[in-house]
Amino acid sequence: MSELDISIIANVSISTPPATLGFYNPNSLMIITADTALGDLGYNSYGLYKDLNSVGTDWGTTTNTYKMAQAIFAQSPNILSAGGYLMIAPKQSSETLAQAITRMSGVVYFAGVISSIVETDENYEAAATVAQGLDTILFVPTNNSDAFEASGLFETLSDAKDYHCKPIYYGAGTNVEAVCFGAAYASRSMCVDFTAQNSTLTMNLKDISGFVADDTITTTLQTQASGYGVDIYPSIGGLAKVLSYPVAGLYFDDVYNQIWFKKRAQVEFFNALAGTRNKIPQTEVGMNYLKNAVVRVCQLGVYNGFLAPGTWNSADTFGNPDDFRRNIQEFGYYVYSAPITSQSQTDRQARKAPVIQVAAKEAGAIHSGSIILNFEQ
Repeated sequence: MSELDISIIANVSISTPPATLGFYNPNSLMIITADTALGDLGYNSYGLYKDLNSVGTDWGTTTNTYKMAQAIFAQSPNILSAGGYLMIAPKQSSETLAQAITRMSGVVYFAGVISSIVETDENYEAAATVAQGLDTILFVPTNNSDAFEASGLFETLSDAKDYHCKPIYYGAGTNVEAVCFGAAYASRSMCVDFTAQNSTLTMNLKDISGFVADDTITTTLQTQASGYGVDIYPSIGGLAKVLSYPVAGLYFDDVYNQIWFKKRAQVEFFNALAGTRNKIPQTEVGMNYLKNAVVRVCQLGVYNGFLAPGTWNSADTFGNPDDFRRNIQEFGYYVYSAPITSQSQTDRQARKAPVIQVAAKEAGAIHSGSIILNFEQ
């Protein structure tokens, strides 16, 4: 007996989901090293590491690079705690730190970068300018107290408002110990799992494993550090603790969190466009679909403690002012786009979406306070 195939009645096909991008890793730290690799990494190559032994294999166990890796992996938590990793790339001959950062930024993404040596002021200043234009943070450690002098390194970086660099002073040891302290600081600070609840942090009053308090810190240096945005590691009440200060009004965690938010929103927006099998229409329905991708990042920012409901103090708003302030007050963020019917025909023909604007209230952090005691007999 012959039998007809069921597909003439019910034809089923399987559609695989479109490819989308993975998220940038905010816990990726790059060492630009003056040491020579034991093997050939190639001109634009680099090593990626999640353990100290592998660093020793590629770079030897007596190099600055290895000592920095020791300090990085010794922190608890550290860059590995949230799926991060260490990258090491050699600086080419006659190449400055700024040139090396520029070259490697075209090869691989890294959220933080540090040199294996204490660079000259000029090299640090040029590299800070480069980092300011990238979604990365340059760590600038030194043990040279001259950096606090008028027109010194710290004043120059502060005046330039290069808040994508984090100046660090550790005068308790040699140049090598200073860069190792900077590497340890970087690892301890770039350990946030942004998908976890209340996971964001501040570096103020944190411990740096393996390092003693810097006994060169005086009241004068502490005052200068606070003015220039330099993080230091003094003894406070007998405990070695980081004192953290802002560059151009922004603390390290402000910049780090903002980089995460920007890169996450960028990928969420791309994936919203790339992840649809058909198309996103140029309608309010389509715009709401795109805005929801950005809202997910805002919600995650509230969940991890970067953002929080609060009062918007700036006079600058967009959209409906009442909706704007109410959303900030209730949710901590406001996401808006102009009506799609108001966009120009040129933009419509170019298939561009109206600009999505986001306002968000950072949760901030408490670093100090006062207590008033009242007694009566």
